[in-house]
Amino acid sequence: MRIAGMLAFCLALGGAVKGAAQTPEEPKKVHAGPHAELEIGAKPVVRISQGPLGVSLRLVKMPREGRAPVATVTVNGAKALELGAGMGPSATHSSHIRILTLDKSADLPQAVFSRYTGGAHCCSQTRIATRNGGKWSIVEGTTRDGEEGYNFEDILKDGTVELTGADNRFLYRFDSYAASYAPPQIYELRGTKLVDVTREEKYRPWLRAELAKQEKEAGEYEETWKSNGFLAGWVAHKALIGEQADAWPRMLKLYNRDYLWGVSECDGVKPPAKCTDPGQMGTLFPIALRAFLVQSGYLAADDAASR
Repeated sequence: MRIAGMLAFCLALGGAVKGAAQTPEEPKKVHAGPHAELEIGAKPVVRISQGPLGVSLRLVKMPREGRAPVATVTVNGAKALELGAGMGPSATHSSHIRILTLDKSADLPQAVFSRYTGGAHCCSQTRIATRNGGKWSIVEGTTRDGEEGYNFEDILKDGTVELTGADNRFLYRFDSYAASYAPPQIYELRGTKLVDVTREEKYRPWLRAELAKQEKEAGEYEETWKSNGFLAGWVAHKALIGEQADAWPRMLKLYNRDYLWGVSECDGVKPPAKCTDPGQMGTLFPIALRAFLVQSGYLAADDAASR
């Protein structure tokens, strides 16, 4: 998720971006197979197919109110299962269906259904239909930020598509949405499970390339490197490729000591009875960041580089 340009724009308009509710620039979507979008008020149904596998998407009227997008998966024209049923009404402007090879060991490519739930900076839900040994399973993706949720990209150029996205835990954690940088995540479909493979060695070249893009963009805006929201995600991204020892001292020189979003005197530094010393406030971001990165799995508890 790129934020440097948006952050600089917010700063140019009014100085700080505190409380800004702007959407960071979305990365370019990579659609690696048949794809169709259904918008409310548009066509009543859209269809895609690949070989014997077909997927159709329609809006279904709910018993009480609203409509819900439902995807029907077929094999050689015969209905196999539905995706989206039971998810409730949606205020979505659009829903999507795709046919992708997420797991080569399966009987067929996978049918992917995603829908936008509506709401500020929210959210997309994804379900994946996969058939193994003649048996269909529905795999639930995590709820993601944005209208389409996951990106789909054949990172390794081996014919298998990975699911990528941003770690939503970083949004709003140390700054506003617009000024938060969320490091990338990579998932593989393995059987009936989505597995987080971000730290696997084979993906490090892609992570390095993504980091280079972020650093290049951030380098164009001096204020970006003073944003605690950006620095938090940047340190995490560096940790993904084993470079936290390089990132941590640079963060210590750059972070904004006067900006306390996500930081308080009670962030584990002192017992509650002693949470009134304002002299400690400017030193708490690195402490709070380290605790967050350990909790979220980016740093080991005994990591010496972040001491």
